Amino acid sequence: IRKIKKNFLKKEIISTYLRLWNELNKKRKFQLKIILLLMILSGISEMISLGLLFPFLAILIDPSSIWENQIFSKVLIFLGFSKESNIMLPITIFFSLGSIIANSLRLLNLWLNVKVSQLIGNDLNYIAFYRVLNHPYLAHKNRNTDSIIVALTNHIKLTIDTVEYILQIISSVLISLFLFLTIFTINPNLATFCILVLATTYIYIGSIFKNRLLKNGSKIAFYSEKQVNIIQESLGGIRDIIINNKAKYYSDIFREIDLPLRKIGATSSFIGGFPRYAMEAIAMTLIAFVAYIMLKNTETATNIIPFLGVLALSGQKLLPALQMIFKSWTSLQSTHQSVYELLNLIKEPIEDINLKDNSKPLLFSNNITFKNVSFKYDLKSRLILNKINFKINKGEMIGIVGKTGGGKSTSIDLIMGLLIPTSGKILIDGKVINKKDKSIIYAWQKNIAHVPQNIYISDASFAENIAFGIPKENIDFKRLIYSAEKANIREYIESLPKKYNTVLGERGSKISGGQKQRIGIARALYQQKEILILDEPTSSLDAKTESFIVKSIKKLPSNITIIMISHRKNTLKNCDQIITIKDGEIANIDFNLS
Repeated sequence: IRKIKKNFLKKEIISTYLRLWNELNKKRKFQLKIILLLMILSGISEMISLGLLFPFLAILIDPSSIWENQIFSKVLIFLGFSKESNIMLPITIFFSLGSIIANSLRLLNLWLNVKVSQLIGNDLNYIAFYRVLNHPYLAHKNRNTDSIIVALTNHIKLTIDTVEYILQIISSVLISLFLFLTIFTINPNLATFCILVLATTYIYIGSIFKNRLLKNGSKIAFYSEKQVNIIQESLGGIRDIIINNKAKYYSDIFREIDLPLRKIGATSSFIGGFPRYAMEAIAMTLIAFVAYIMLKNTETATNIIPFLGVLALSGQKLLPALQMIFKSWTSLQSTHQSVYELLNLIKEPIEDINLKDNSKPLLFSNNITFKNVSFKYDLKSRLILNKINFKINKGEMIGIVGKTGGGKSTSIDLIMGLLIPTSGKILIDGKVINKKDKSIIYAWQKNIAHVPQNIYISDASFAENIAFGIPKENIDFKRLIYSAEKANIREYIESLPKKYNTVLGERGSKISGGQKQRIGIARALYQQKEILILDEPTSSLDAKTESFIVKSIKKLPSNITIIMISHRKNTLKNCDQIITIKDGEIANIDFNLS
């Protein structure tokens, strides 16, 4: 069973990284292919640079000894040199140029690896965020936002790191192969022996810690989400924390969550780094024994010094490359879970964006009708709405009232096409919109402007908050002023020194609750939609401010159909009809006959 589990994990990791490759666009794939080509050139340059060290050292010790080596003598003859030629200067120049080119290519490789990894991260983060915003509404209702925040912050960072690790492994493997090839050309037996010793040691160390690293990856994903959760909870309830002196309580929870993350990070870093010191000792021991054996079998030390020089330099280059392979491999075991979860998020089903963009507003002339509409979130849950029936005529002001949890907000979500009825029909001028025909739903939604209970105010100007989501240079100021006028906030804005350019602060910290609600209404009016839905627009306001808001709403153009939700019936007294929902059913419908 343990063997099957290991094989499954191995296949899953490979599958995850293949999925990551498939998510890249053509431009990034082309850039990675260019990087691979540069890696190969870098490996060749390292091989040439190392190979030139042998003749360079041989000439320094005994200029004639270079001709005793069959390989180098053939190369020199091919290049037009003879035994009488002074090859000291050319070899020195070639060796220096080889070193400069090799290191320049590695530096270029390093820069491109980091840059392209960050660009890939930007691409994936954009895709993930864009797709999250286009997930169906029900998916947002059923999901914890902490997992999204972790995916768009921690998981994306670890995915960028993953791309860098993979590129580092490929680069280091290529360099190691070319370095081994150089040693093999000079002494095949020694090269084979070195490969066996070094590779076996790293593979053995890796096999010991692989499962530990995989578990660490899962723990990192788990604790990261918990960390985001406690941060959101504590900052969201900062007033209560200050008043009740609960800062230490939440700080202690945060420390308990954060500490395992730091311990896991320390363990992973140690596992990734410690083989280096063992390998340095093994490499130095190998060189010492090679020198001893060669001295015993050679009459003069001058014949083995060039070879030992090549061996020492190759060790200096090879050990960091092997260590980079091991460290990157250990890191990949830890980051796999984050990459896996990010890719799963990207692959979640989303709305049909092209259809949504190309939909034209559905013609609305007469009424919205609910016929025996029932709704529940899934088969196991209770009914939120049970066979409700009502009609809303175009141009009417409708109030929906009821206690919290009674089904008011669900009925509004159904009207907006965000939810689909479990049974029954919703008709717009006789057209059914509760079918899973997205084109009708998208066309209907283009008629609707929604004012939520809690208006989001960005740290921007009045103009940017009213014309929300529109670049500042594209704002229609005539429409902006008209919307502010109808929402009864124009006079206040224009009394300020900077008028519409006044910045409102984070979450509207510089304005009152009533002004936030009016901005919400102005924002909805700026969209010039036929239907305005207000979800408890006055629930957090005092009576005087509430009265002003309701009067502002009542003065809106008569061609706009207004639907207001409230848990206070008095707020809706000016409505044409008030629909009371209790325990998921229509308890009463009051008509204003005045």
